[in-house]
Amino acid sequence: MHQRINNHSNREMVDERYPIEVLEGEIVNGINISDGFPPPMPLTLDEVLDAFGPFPPFSLVFGICEDGLPLMLNLKDPTAGSLLIQGADRCGKSQLLETILGSAAVLNPPDRVNFCVITPHPDEMAGLLNYPHCQVLAAPYERQASEIILELSALAEQRRFGRERGPAFILAIDDFGALTGDRLDYEVFLHLKWLISKGPGSEIWTIATLPDRSLSPLDPQLSSLFQTQISNYSVPNTAIDLLHSENITQSLIPNWKPGFTVRINRQIIRFIPLTI
Repeated sequence: MHQRINNHSNREMVDERYPIEVLEGEIVNGINISDGFPPPMPLTLDEVLDAFGPFPPFSLVFGICEDGLPLMLNLKDPTAGSLLIQGADRCGKSQLLETILGSAAVLNPPDRVNFCVITPHPDEMAGLLNYPHCQVLAAPYERQASEIILELSALAEQRRFGRERGPAFILAIDDFGALTGDRLDYEVFLHLKWLISKGPGSEIWTIATLPDRSLSPLDPQLSSLFQTQISNYSVPNTAIDLLHSENITQSLIPNWKPGFTVRINRQIIRFIPLTI
């Protein structure tokens, strides 16, 4: 996972704040959020593209950080490992997952990046089928969900030996707990664990969401396979109460937006997801 660093004084790429591999490319101004973080209005991917220009191949974008710079992932670099997005109900986990997939589709042609989606709410994510990158959209209880796990696991194994090179794949699992319950055959479960652990090395990424309510004694063993974990950060209790009220919508809560944190090389990074 990477963040483009901007140095206004010498216009050179630096990595003093985040000692990670920094994406190469022309330095451009960041998004202006001088009025505070989070920004007053959700930022769109188009606004980020206008500010930063073309992104490198195999990139996807999560959102905008506190310094106005985008948080990105290079699907060619397996360092970040599989990703787990965890948080309370209705904190924006599914929105973030859709942002990730949408940005991957906008920034890359289908012969470069494909994705498959397993979700207990396929109707709510049906818009992803508009992208030719979307190969599968299935519910956890459908046979197709198990089949795609086995197919991607076999593909990752083939790629480990230099065969079957092709587009990067993202296996997006919305509500990881709904998939890993009694519905999943044990053999498929073992393939999924292997895919989470080893897939990014073959450019096959698992990105999953996990609601807090899904926590169980089994989950710590599974969640430890995800090298990068993203969490929603706390909002005031009053905002949570309003959000869960049947008569109040999120749009009526002043300045509240789903925010997330991720640890990158011992640094805690806060970001707000984009809209596509």
